[in-house]
Amino acid sequence: MDLVDTLRNKIQVLGNEECVPGLKAVLLHIETAFQHLSRGQEQGEDTAFTDSIYRTNQAFEGSVKEAYRVLAGKDPDRKKPFEIERYLEKASVFRPRVLSQLTTYRTEWRNPSAHDYKLNFDESEAFLAIVSVSAFSCLLLDQITERVAFNAAQAEAERELQAAIEAIQAAKHAGLLDWVAELFARFLSHSTEDYKSGPALREAQLIGGVSGYMSTVSPELVVRS
Repeated sequence: MDLVDTLRNKIQVLGNEECVPGLKAVLLHIETAFQHLSRGQEQGEDTAFTDSIYRTNQAFEGSVKEAYRVLAGKDPDRKKPFEIERYLEKASVFRPRVLSQLTTYRTEWRNPSAHDYKLNFDESEAFLAIVSVSAFSCLLLDQITERVAFNAAQAEAERELQAAIEAIQAAKHAGLLDWVAELFARFLSHSTEDYKSGPALREAQLIGGVSGYMSTVSPELVVRS
């Protein structure tokens, strides 16, 4: 698996969202970290491995900030990194596996390299740091994509709610099966057109879209993804 291509494709799905410039900067830091790793391997420059870590640190910070922008709906520019990380942890914004990756990278890579100016990293450590932060960024991008799709579907549902309310209420009175079938049919009627001319629909987009749509048009339903 090419981690850089995976990240690039996940970012591309987000189109022109506000978080995209920051995520592209994250991608650039990871690409540069790989370049430093190659330089160290090919030219025997041991300092290049430590340079890789500094780049992965930047990618880590950028990923967390853009996640905060989307998942918390707040501007990260005036927030310190530890404030953002503390908020995201306490607000249970991240899924458990993503949260464990956040904690692992912060404690094993970011904090030691940020506070110990004498610290040097070798080739294996640089490689592991790059893979770790790339995986963390991929997991974050899935959550970001799901939330963006949720918000978009919610906005679309609010626009069409009045026109759909009678049909939805009639289906609701007919029973749960008819009710849910009507909701899915209405969701698909507008989401299919949105994605026909674009890239293939990703799982995170579909989950976020369905959850956002249903929670808006039928708020009495509890939707867990």
